[in-house]
Amino acid sequence: MIELRKYIVVLVITVLFAILVQSLIEAIYPEPQYDKFCKYNDRYPKPAYPLQNEQDQIAHKCQDYSKPTEEQLKQCVDSEGMTEYNYDEYGCPTKYGCNYCNKQYQDAQKGYSLVVFIVSAILGLIAISLGLILPTSKNILHEWVGTGFMLGGVVTLFIGTIRYYADMYRVLRPIVIFIELLIVIYLIYNVFGKYVTPKKSDKKNKKRK
Repeated sequence: MIELRKYIVVLVITVLFAILVQSLIEAIYPEPQYDKFCKYNDRYPKPAYPLQNEQDQIAHKCQDYSKPTEEQLKQCVDSEGMTEYNYDEYGCPTKYGCNYCNKQYQDAQKGYSLVVFIVSAILGLIAISLGLILPTSKNILHEWVGTGFMLGGVVTLFIGTIRYYADMYRVLRPIVIFIELLIVIYLIYNVFGKYVTPKKSDKKNKKRK
């Protein structure tokens, strides 16, 4: 029964700490929203042109405007922009421009992912350190809480890495994963390894020696 309580306490602390870190980041540094960068005055499709005038049944002719060349369109796409047209009341294009709102949103999203990664790494390492320094010999509850903080710190590290992994430099990716792997291996051997009970056959062999 005590072991079951221990696992429940560890699991609850692990999950709550990981959620706490992410909610704290979101509260202080909210995630960029697409609608705040890309705003469209009219989200509905524009009518095709030329239109038939309902009163005199005379087709409305669109006025000539400075159309973008193929080179200008390609330049807009190459610079991660979107060609955008302005239309009059008849649905005729009047001018065009290169909209960089999506690029600005992507840049803001990358910056946000970097903040999530850094804060998650810092708080995750703090949680792991806190779990390691808790004096387990004085109170058995310290062992439960410390284990929960250590696992919560590891999960928080993983979450931060996953959020930033796509935007991380290729050279940096294996380095970060390797460091996190070393942390996990250290915890397995030096912390959780002491809870592994040896088999009976191993005990008998030790006694014979």
